[in-house]
Amino acid sequence: MRNEGARIVVAGHVCLDVIPALPKTGDFGSTLRPGALTTIGEATISTGGPVSNTGLSLHKLGANVELSGKIGDDELGQLVLMFFRKRGESLAERMIVAKGERTSYTIVLSPPGVDRVFLHYPGANDTFEASDVDYDAVPRGGIFHFGYPPIMQKMYERDGEELAATLKGARDRGAVVSLDLATPDPDSPAGRADWRTILRKSLPHTDVTLPSADEILFMLRRDRFEELLATGDVNRALDVALMRDVADELIDLGAAIVGLKLGDQGLYVKTTNDAERLARATNALGLDAEAWRDYE
Repeated sequence: MRNEGARIVVAGHVCLDVIPALPKTGDFGSTLRPGALTTIGEATISTGGPVSNTGLSLHKLGANVELSGKIGDDELGQLVLMFFRKRGESLAERMIVAKGERTSYTIVLSPPGVDRVFLHYPGANDTFEASDVDYDAVPRGGIFHFGYPPIMQKMYERDGEELAATLKGARDRGAVVSLDLATPDPDSPAGRADWRTILRKSLPHTDVTLPSADEILFMLRRDRFEELLATGDVNRALDVALMRDVADELIDLGAAIVGLKLGDQGLYVKTTNDAERLARATNALGLDAEAWRDYE
């Protein structure tokens, strides 16, 4: 039975993932020799990004979900719509098909025993803007979850004005706003963006912020991020004092609940001690605000 309670709109980045099965090799570079033909296995094709990953997972759990992403009017876009419709005919209804634009895709190279490599084309995600959101579909008292602004050009350019407008539009409709992040390419314009300024504009319109620890360290503690990265595993090298410091800054910037994702090390959660801000965030989540006040 479908859950007809508070609706959830999941918006932001969406793409098509192509994941070829690669042979086990001691030298990944030998698989990519220029001019050589290397026999590989079949490809797994699926949708990716938070619109797909978060939205379809919530749908599978029985939540009443609407998806809001932007694709092109090309063959890859049709594949994205097909994947969504197979899981629920209505899931593709609010997807934006942009005339003349190309759909985002990622080629995921994941050889056995080697860290994955992502070759990503942002496509129509780069033109997604606040006006693309159908705010009439945003539920009052429900949840608006937005994901991956670091790989959506309009969301990080101009110091994040479009991201702030997107989140504010949902919050003004009475929704609880949740924000997920991603690590940008360090050598790209997103990697050089002033993320502290972007978050300063955006987090006052956000109730729940859910970055990975390495993502937020890249944005707010770049030198420390580089030090921890040199250890080979940022999540295992973190200490509680650093996580608390970063979470406190995000709360000072406006978030009521901060969740730092730590991979196989779990999740670090901290909340504001501001009763009004916390109550707004916890009510739609079915949590007792007082029990969570100043939680760590």
